[in-house]
Amino acid sequence: MENLADRPARIALKQAIEFIRVPGRSDKPSATTRGICAAYDAFELGDVPLAAQLMGSNVQLLAAAAERLVHVKGAPRIDLNCGCPANVVTGGGAGSSLLRDPQQMHAVVASLVAAVGASAAVSVKMRSGFTDTSLFRENLLAVQEAGAHFVTVHPRTKSQSYNGRADWALIAEAKQLLSIPVSRSGRIGRLKKVMKYVFSTQGELRAACSELLRLQPGEVSPELLLERIIQQVHQHWQDGGVAEEVLVNHNTLSTVLTGRSKAEQTWQLVGASQAAGAGATAEPG
Repeated sequence: MENLADRPARIALKQAIEFIRVPGRSDKPSATTRGICAAYDAFELGDVPLAAQLMGSNVQLLAAAAERLVHVKGAPRIDLNCGCPANVVTGGGAGSSLLRDPQQMHAVVASLVAAVGASAAVSVKMRSGFTDTSLFRENLLAVQEAGAHFVTVHPRTKSQSYNGRADWALIAEAKQLLSIPVSRSGRIGRLKKVMKYVFSTQGELRAACSELLRLQPGEVSPELLLERIIQQVHQHWQDGGVAEEVLVNHNTLSTVLTGRSKAEQTWQLVGASQAAGAGATAEPG
């Protein structure tokens, strides 16, 4: 999701995806492609290659960008954004607007697959539909038949945006329909408020934190959620979890843990040896 993570956050997470907008038209396609791909660094996370997510509607420019990202810049995977509900995006035919035409969806995905060849995987992130789910199955099949390696489904329509109930039964339907892997997305609003600041490489700990957040009442503030997350981290250590440092970037929580003023603290490492108190401050590299 755009604005969820910057470079320091991606380094801390050791798993993320670079987001790249591809324009709808260009009089100088080669120069445009070089320009939009220039900042991408597949190895900014060290030995963990960073995937690239493309959002656009121009088949030729999307394919050219994918080709450069993979064959020149070393991207291990190209992800097509078919989920963004913003009107400024869908008005230009990109994002979830692609869900209105399964044939166009197929053409875009097939162009990406052809552009990268066997050098990288192609995946798709999509919603359940534009105004409704009437084309859900057709879009899924179009993605698979075009050669995508897997698909991520946010079971809300574009019209729902981030509101209303997500229809999780659609995830099961997608898994039954397709032979390629299906993963789910959505319902991350409150999780985003916390997990953009708290990073751990341990799946077990992340799952415990996610479950803790899911069970919290909606009126709980992000600050209190963060405090409870740190309590969860301490409990994880006490229960024998791997003693790793958990990176925290939240001024309010830092004040809670250290007693320092917000102006004095930005990043903090909460170390396993400090389970009963505050961690050491640090600036991420």
